[in-house]
Amino acid sequence: MATELITTSNSDDGSLSIVIPKAQVHDFIEKLVKSRRIISKNFDYNFVCGKNEINDICSSILYRIKEQNNVSNHSSEVSVYYDDGSRRTYPDLKSFLVFEDTFNMIANQVSIDFIFFMSFPEFSGDAPAPEKQNVKLSFRTKSQSFDDESYSPGITIDISTNRFTWADDIINVASNKINTIFTKIKLYQRIFDSKYIYMYVIMTVSLITSSAFSILIRNKTISHETIEQLLKLKSTSISDIDTKINAILGTYRPRETSHFEIIAIVFLIFVITSIFAGRIYLRPIRVLTVNDYSMNEFKRTERRRKIFFYPFLIGTASSLVVAIAFSASKILSYI
Repeated sequence: MATELITTSNSDDGSLSIVIPKAQVHDFIEKLVKSRRIISKNFDYNFVCGKNEINDICSSILYRIKEQNNVSNHSSEVSVYYDDGSRRTYPDLKSFLVFEDTFNMIANQVSIDFIFFMSFPEFSGDAPAPEKQNVKLSFRTKSQSFDDESYSPGITIDISTNRFTWADDIINVASNKINTIFTKIKLYQRIFDSKYIYMYVIMTVSLITSSAFSILIRNKTISHETIEQLLKLKSTSISDIDTKINAILGTYRPRETSHFEIIAIVFLIFVITSIFAGRIYLRPIRVLTVNDYSMNEFKRTERRRKIFFYPFLIGTASSLVVAIAFSASKILSYI
């Protein structure tokens, strides 16, 4: 686009005015529309993703592109990032698929970069010139930052192109394939994955602590005051003792902890332990098993989660049942 065709001017209020000759408006809009942009889509999914799953998604994208377009050449590069910050790069997708990775680190990102030189059908009848299109597919298990850009966990496809309809079609193909392999994250998983869940844990702990502390202090204070009053009755008559005891009982009558308070405390304990159990077992799962170490670590983590979760849940549920049964027995005894 010829920049000399555009005239700019600054006004006193700081606004910028752009003047384009009328004869050049069509060319200006056409070139603006055909400028390259990045079309992206992020898939917030649970995934346990290995080389087979990555190959299936890439194969569906490659098949769609070669089916619709005349691809004169294409290349690929795969980068695997590990939790210690290191990276391993493969010259193409096939090398990544066949290589036996024995690196003793957990993989937390796999990025596949495709470069295509392809031609699109033209209605003019002229032989179309090949155009460069970039497709990048990324799998991330956690939030990361690269080149001053932050990326959230999930699956992302980025297409740098000026063929936006074609890019939307490729994204739909990838989306359909991903839907058949992985599952979307449920609402309860989003809740337990949220950092605000810790706020509810702290609030629940505060309620339990304050309730238990107030009950203990109240009973201790009443007992101490009652004993002190009784110790002052050494030199009084029996009738005076009886009068003073009745006065003490009327003034400092100990208030027993109600069944409702017991149930409330047990219920709060059940809530907080359930939240911790949920953080262990109900959070979204995003795992890359592209090497043996990552696969084995995932299996160990799953075993630990089950070992901690089920006793946690059974114990807290049992405590709630016991509290309800205790309360019911007390209520029946008053009937």
